[in-house]
Amino acid sequence: MKPQLHIHRSEELLESVARRVAGVLQRAEAPSIVLAGGRTPRALYQKMAMMPYRDTVPWSRLRVFWGDERCVGPADPQSNFGMAHEALLAHVRVGEIFRMEGELDPEEAAERYERAIRQTFSLGSREWPRFSLVLLGMGEDGHTASLFPGSEVLEERERIVRPVGVPQHGVQRITLTVPAITHAADVLVLVTGRAKAGVVRTVLETHDRSFPISLITPTSGRLWWYLDDEAASLLKGVT
Repeated sequence: MKPQLHIHRSEELLESVARRVAGVLQRAEAPSIVLAGGRTPRALYQKMAMMPYRDTVPWSRLRVFWGDERCVGPADPQSNFGMAHEALLAHVRVGEIFRMEGELDPEEAAERYERAIRQTFSLGSREWPRFSLVLLGMGEDGHTASLFPGSEVLEERERIVRPVGVPQHGVQRITLTVPAITHAADVLVLVTGRAKAGVVRTVLETHDRSFPISLITPTSGRLWWYLDDEAASLLKGVT
């Protein structure tokens, strides 16, 4: 599916994304969201903890999941859960929160998270969850969630959640797999910064499949890319 591209000045980007997120969750019959880690998502979560989003998002009906997690405890400064909790979840009343248990053995944590997803969505053995919205960022190497270039996890087509080693970062992580993301109703990719402009251009203009983010093509949902002007600076027709 061809992505819908939205480019904004840095100061306008988060407001536009927040409106989109709120609209998707308001319209969903059983709203669920997959959160991303990173500095830009943190700023988005902080915005959504404030008015008007604090009162307009259906927080009490919302089920919150994560796209990936480092193998650390929830109080660790590197925890994606900890960041989202501090920036957003501590300030709103959410229906259900499904945390990836990064403090456990990675394989056990992945299996437990997959069971929780399957039970929540009442899935059979060959079925995939349909999250209302998956939020994704993108690294300078084109990775998204903990799906890194060259990882064998990119080929996974049976499991929803996998443990993954990230040698270039010297850590273990837990991640949703590609099909777990692409079966979502809506996927939103949020990218900022000139350092990522080259990968943005390659992915959006040449459709190079070597970058993990390029594998995120929803099977029957919508795909949005939200870029600030620096991340979009190398795209044709963008001034």
